[in-house]
Amino acid sequence: MGIRLEWRREGEAVRFFCSEEDAPLPLAAWWRASAELPNGRAAALGTLLGLVDEERATTDDGGTSVVVPDAALAVLEPWQLAGLGLPGPAPVRLAVVARGTLSSPSFSLEYGFVYDNGIPASGAIRDGVFLRHGAREHLLPEPLYTIVQRIDAYRRDPIRDMDERFLWWSRLADMLPSDVGLEGFLRQVHAVRPEAFSLDFVAAPGGLSVLPRFVRAVESEDGNAAHEDVLPAVVGASFQERFARQQEPGGRYVLGQGWFVVLPPAVRTALEVVHRVNGESEERKREFLRNPRAAIRSRLEDVYGEVTDEVVASIFQETPLFLSERVRYLGVWLPKAELYVKPPAGQWLPDEAPPQSLLMPIGPAGTLIEVAPADLDDLAVRIDDARDAGKTTVTFKGQEVAASAQSARVVSKALRMFGSGGEPEPEPDEPSPRQDVPIIFDHIEELGIHLEAGGLRPEAEAQPSLHDGVRLHEHQQQGLAWLQEHWRHASPGALLADDMGLGKTLQTLAFLSWIRNQQQAGMAEARPFLIVAPTGLLRNWEEEIAKFLIPGALGQLIRAHGSELRGLVGRGARAAAFELGHGGVVLTTYETLRDKIITFTGVHWGAAVFDEAQKIKNPRAMSTDMAKSIKAEFTLTLTGTPVENTLVDVWCIMDAAHPGRLDSLRTFMRQYMPEGGPDERALRDLQAELARPAAFPSLLRRNKETHWAERPEKRQEIERIPMPPEQAAAYQNVIVSAMQHADGPGAVLKALHSIRTVSLHPYMSSWDGAAPDAFVNASARLQGMFRLLSRIKEQGEKALIFIESKEMQQVLVELLRLRLGCGPVLVINGEVSGALRQQRVHEFQARKGFDAILLSPRAAGVGLNLTAATHVIHLSRWWNPAVEDQCTDRAYRIGQHRAVTVHYPMAIHPELGEASFDVKLHELLERKRRLSHGLLGSPLATADDLAGLLHAVVEPDGEPTA
Repeated sequence: MGIRLEWRREGEAVRFFCSEEDAPLPLAAWWRASAELPNGRAAALGTLLGLVDEERATTDDGGTSVVVPDAALAVLEPWQLAGLGLPGPAPVRLAVVARGTLSSPSFSLEYGFVYDNGIPASGAIRDGVFLRHGAREHLLPEPLYTIVQRIDAYRRDPIRDMDERFLWWSRLADMLPSDVGLEGFLRQVHAVRPEAFSLDFVAAPGGLSVLPRFVRAVESEDGNAAHEDVLPAVVGASFQERFARQQEPGGRYVLGQGWFVVLPPAVRTALEVVHRVNGESEERKREFLRNPRAAIRSRLEDVYGEVTDEVVASIFQETPLFLSERVRYLGVWLPKAELYVKPPAGQWLPDEAPPQSLLMPIGPAGTLIEVAPADLDDLAVRIDDARDAGKTTVTFKGQEVAASAQSARVVSKALRMFGSGGEPEPEPDEPSPRQDVPIIFDHIEELGIHLEAGGLRPEAEAQPSLHDGVRLHEHQQQGLAWLQEHWRHASPGALLADDMGLGKTLQTLAFLSWIRNQQQAGMAEARPFLIVAPTGLLRNWEEEIAKFLIPGALGQLIRAHGSELRGLVGRGARAAAFELGHGGVVLTTYETLRDKIITFTGVHWGAAVFDEAQKIKNPRAMSTDMAKSIKAEFTLTLTGTPVENTLVDVWCIMDAAHPGRLDSLRTFMRQYMPEGGPDERALRDLQAELARPAAFPSLLRRNKETHWAERPEKRQEIERIPMPPEQAAAYQNVIVSAMQHADGPGAVLKALHSIRTVSLHPYMSSWDGAAPDAFVNASARLQGMFRLLSRIKEQGEKALIFIESKEMQQVLVELLRLRLGCGPVLVINGEVSGALRQQRVHEFQARKGFDAILLSPRAAGVGLNLTAATHVIHLSRWWNPAVEDQCTDRAYRIGQHRAVTVHYPMAIHPELGEASFDVKLHELLERKRRLSHGLLGSPLATADDLAGLLHAVVEPDGEPTA
């Protein structure tokens, strides 16, 4: 008798246990066990062990069973349920009936279930996640399970407070699927619970008016942070009007058109600050606007204590657009509109003359769209209509425009600046500059200052204060020498842009300790060092200081962020600045620098270091201006990706390190971005400019291939695997569909997504777990990957598998266990917390023998060291080769002493051959990679690139556009 997996119901959970010849099987043996269910089907033990690893299930004290709560069962895929011997998902929809009105204490909800064929499931009995109807038994999937749980809890204990009742409904309404039957007024109700807000500033008859706008954070396609409105434009305007008229902010707003807004306590408390300031003087309003975060924090601190910073960060969103508008009203910054004026001659940002056309980043993925000022009114209406209709794009005069909140705000700003006559509206009177807020030359339109290297500094014979066991690699010695030359020539600053994994942190610390030794020798005035980094990297800086430098090499370490900074500034800004000025090295975050800038501008720094300097790549953002306001003898910016989106990134970062080095943004764009984007010639010209002066060039960028002398070999293996018949047929179907819908809105991206999906697997979402071999054999890439993994296992080596689809990650956990005996299979994706992520990294590094870890490309960015792996498998590809290379760098970095092989399994259609999607995408990425070789970065795939890729795939006889 073999190993059997069984389960039994216990309360609102299910207990699973394995037995072998009636003896319980220890949990430690489950990963490598091949168990069966009572029906003879293979058991999905990997699913259970994955739930334990993710802390969504528990084990008993004896380590022989797994207890899975109903909430975890409700989110399992059908194939996972079948592999555990559980009933499948209930084929039902929910019908909800309201009794009374939501504003009445007697309000209640009743619900029932209706089968997909329309027949009511009368008499169905629910036991937690289990639904029994006669002889039929199913499990309620999410979100139905949570919805009925909450309705039943409400029926047992109705909520009497009206505000809390509206909050309860808003949470429930957010979960309701579109097919849920709703009766009565609930069919028209849109109840929202905004978790965050931003601020608008408008000129009102009585003066400046400060109004909240509810937003939610989203991730744009390029991975950058973005924000969108929670309320439609008309409803949002209605809320702002109500807010301005109220004597005090309420907790609930009825806004018409069926919209209800219920404010959670933290947001409501914060809005009290906003509401109160509107009743104060213009002077007080302007003081508030200089730093609204500080005022909100002060009000919330009495309520939330030690977690105030986290609460403020979660409920108050300052976006670059918001900051740009705020500063415009304050007069602290010049207006920074998100558009460019294009006169007839094609020059950007003219000195005078009304524009005949505007270029605005309102196309899909932020592409520039040309619009005449006279068409702005019509365009604004078209965007609003499309958004109200739930559309994502709108066609305007033959151009595709994104129907998003961002597009609406950009067009609205253009309307304010260039009204119907095409002339800019006059700016409001600006107040006098404030001494307590840094007013900088932002260099967007013209230079204000242009710093140059000075005369040679005196120098003492000194070495960096490194631990005895620390030795710099050859390229790191060269990097240190480059920084020392900058120092000797009194250079204002520089940009170190080495590839990830080449040791920018070590080079920086060696340089700072060398400067400290110069100070102690009397060659330079003793001044502290400032290191600004993202919050998640501050701990790493502390660890690297202790790891590489002798104790006290940089002097006293001060943490100028979080609770420790609050203790400093509690004695006043001057006292805090005095203490920082007498420290050794000060660590802080970009957000703290922005919010507490007076504390930092009161110090003359010996050197300022900005790590992950792409955080200050936006010339419109307040964080950027505050970073540029720091006074330092030398400014060093660090980033492995000096160009993430456009060449404006490197201009802004360099302008922080060496003000004026690349002239004004206006001049820079005219020289290097005449058509709105870079080409190879422009990239090479810019690279040549930044290579001056020869003795100490402004930018130092090295890649591993040419500047890591001790590097092991890196090989690339491309395996072309013929698509099996079912995959080839599915691929052909999506190609035909793409050709038939080629002219629809968003057609290119939709078609590429479908082709990309089926090239991975033809029916990924319908696997039931019953036939793992058949599932693998249906995909060319999976066939190739598992053959490869079998060879890697024979060699006793480890592999990184990069796969974007979380659904496929879950399937691969089970497949790796069943086919290769892996266990427990580690996964790192966006849902894994930072602490658990690092724990899994350490576990993978420490395990002996063959292993494979699954990673999402975005979750495998900075901070992961996986040098125990010697194989990197890109099971799915990313559009930007820079992201793909960063993934590879998790294994191929300093600390890797063995050869690394990068694998690209490709699915090849039997008839289309080299015109298959995988081949054409690989060619596009390689072209982008070759273009970036030795330059500033890999250019993003443009709309033309993607259109060319689709053309090359659906019309194989054509040629792709480069």
